[in-house]
Amino acid sequence: MPRDAVLAVDPPVGTALKSGATVTVVPSLGPPPVPVPDVTGSSLNAAAKAIEGANLVLGDVHRIYSSTVNQDNVVRQDPPVGKAPSGSPVELWVSKGRAPVPIPAVIGKQQDRAEALLRHAGFVPVVQTAFSDQIGRGIVIKVDPAEATPTTYGDPVTITVSQGPQEFPAPSFTGLTPDAARQKAHQYGLEVSFFYVPNTPQLRVISQTPAAGSTVRSGDTITLFVA
Repeated sequence: MPRDAVLAVDPPVGTALKSGATVTVVPSLGPPPVPVPDVTGSSLNAAAKAIEGANLVLGDVHRIYSSTVNQDNVVRQDPPVGKAPSGSPVELWVSKGRAPVPIPAVIGKQQDRAEALLRHAGFVPVVQTAFSDQIGRGIVIKVDPAEATPTTYGDPVTITVSQGPQEFPAPSFTGLTPDAARQKAHQYGLEVSFFYVPNTPQLRVISQTPAAGSTVRSGDTITLFVA
């Protein structure tokens, strides 16, 4: 019987009374209270089963962003843990996951710095490259989605990094060890081929073809003579 409904009267209904006589009314306290289960952190399906199993009913379900509770899990409930009348509703707030995050400013930054900023903001950086006659090698030219765009936390974000001009003067490798020369060539997008001069220590680059300053293209091979 609902709370505050009349459960009984004394004297009973139908009894003849004198005017001014006292009648005692016994109101209902409602259904007996039952323990409310703690479903915070549970999935919505598990929470619904726990609520029904406690002789309660699932009330309104609200979807909210949460930085601490995984998507589709319960953030909070009303009533909280305690007791509530049997058959009463339990209202839930369920996580939609993290709120969208703005893409940080990375254009014009070095590739490693841009990747670190994206990871710190919760994104997965994806790198592609492009030639540029105006932007130096290793600098971010473009980001997709654009800077400041609210984007789902954890999404991939693509940065386009400059390879510098497609044609450029060949750098000098003279005096470098083979390992250092290989690393330098990689930075310029060049391949290297080594010729080790017989009967020498073969420790340092002494010359190269094409010569330093000659026009080369990204992907060209430089022959280095090591003595």
